[in-house]
Amino acid sequence: MRFLLILASCYLPVIDCDAQLNTINWQKTYGGTKLESSAVIVPKTNNQGYFIVSHSSSDIGYEKTENSFGGSDIWILSTDSIGNILWDKSFGGSANESAVDALIINDKLYVLSGSTSPISGNKTAVNYGSSDFWLFCLDFNGQINWQASFGGLNSESAQELTYYNGNLFVFGTSNSPTSGNKTEDSYGDFDYWMVKVDTLDGQIVDQKTIGSTTTDILNDAEMDDFGNILVLGSSPMGASGLKSSIGYGDVDYWIVKLDNNLQLLDQQCFGGTGNENAYSGDLLFVNNNFIITGTSDANQSGSINEAGNGLYDAWVFCIDANLNLQWNRLFGGSNSDSGARAIPFLDSSILILSSSSSNVSGNKTAVSYGLSDCWLIALDYQGNEIYQSTIGGSNNDFAKDAISTSNNNLVVLTNSASGISGLKDDFSRGMDDVWIFELNTSSLLGIEENTSIKNNFYVFPNPASETISISIQNDKNTEFPCFLLDASGRVIKMVNLSGIKNQINIFDLNAGIYFIKVGDKVERVVVE
Repeated sequence: MRFLLILASCYLPVIDCDAQLNTINWQKTYGGTKLESSAVIVPKTNNQGYFIVSHSSSDIGYEKTENSFGGSDIWILSTDSIGNILWDKSFGGSANESAVDALIINDKLYVLSGSTSPISGNKTAVNYGSSDFWLFCLDFNGQINWQASFGGLNSESAQELTYYNGNLFVFGTSNSPTSGNKTEDSYGDFDYWMVKVDTLDGQIVDQKTIGSTTTDILNDAEMDDFGNILVLGSSPMGASGLKSSIGYGDVDYWIVKLDNNLQLLDQQCFGGTGNENAYSGDLLFVNNNFIITGTSDANQSGSINEAGNGLYDAWVFCIDANLNLQWNRLFGGSNSDSGARAIPFLDSSILILSSSSSNVSGNKTAVSYGLSDCWLIALDYQGNEIYQSTIGGSNNDFAKDAISTSNNNLVVLTNSASGISGLKDDFSRGMDDVWIFELNTSSLLGIEENTSIKNNFYVFPNPASETISISIQNDKNTEFPCFLLDASGRVIKMVNLSGIKNQINIFDLNAGIYFIKVGDKVERVVVE
């Protein structure tokens, strides 16, 4: 048995860290014989399960019980609280549909997608151009109540769906002039396009086009508590059209603030001298601030105040309601990493749902399982890291969405090309599948207090051969989880440290480089 020897002669058993940090309560893989791609997971009312919204190019096979209407359809699964399928249904026309967002209002499921199909299949809404926004309303049995398309004669790309005061707000990108049911001309190649819609029948209430004379790509939108809207996207450097913020580099985040009547209130660019891509990013309103995630290849420059780690990093920053930068952080290893979602986590933390192709390097201390993994990073409201972990198989697994459950566990939705490997226990159906799992986060409850280390912890002697002593200064009489990792990032031991001085027995370790991790702090250790 591996153990921690506390100086007060108290022996504690070692806990396997993979089991502690990555305890999966249940997991399910859904797919057909071809390609499935996850979009969002929507919790049902009264903890009755989930709606999993994705798109699929498969005919009947495995979990898919209906043939495809065209090249790619919207595929919606209704499940119970542990992922067992209650029903699945396909929605689409003769061409391609791609799901982007969904939400529940008054026992109705509203689904937003992009569509290139004419009236065909079970799509009865007209097609205006090469691609449109397609919005449809379902009851909880998957029956369509109404549907509507929004677009002009060129191309529209749907991205986000929100709700406020009896209306839906549909957000995306457009390069159409006044045509179809779009009533404003474009400013450049592509603009932000926002459409306010009645929830009862899908009729347009209002709309707004905002853009520069170049290419502006909208990715996300979020309401604050006062009905104001923050819109997140990417824009090249320069001011033109309705864009008055110049920016910092090749491509920056361009954030605009609107009231719920779609009137422009404020705007600001954020970025460094490289490329900041909001395409995979997210907005979260929490603690009276907005948390923004995305991707950056910039080093310290512009509004980025720390050095990058690899090819691309997950960029996380916080702004107040007046668009003033509060803090920002880059997370990554030596390869490519990106931020996908930000969600409220536990009582006073934020979970950043990312995808990572890096092994342990940079400020990534969680082990890699395959080509790309789901990377979870928990932060406090000041941006300090309190926890990170990876989940994946031996192939590509991309994080898409996550929600907290009523008992503080975490349900994560991913795209997966992995078979049985790593932490994935089910085979691959087709090219990519929908993979969902629930993580047990009980070991993390109270972690905010348990990581309040006053200064760095100290490890001695270093190099060491028999034992490692650890000295910690903290303001509270509490225990700290401590992780011992090998040079590849694999967790060797997990123990709890208590008191100021502790000792770990290392006589059973091979000589080499190891790492001690306590909270968000890591120390390198040489074992002789």
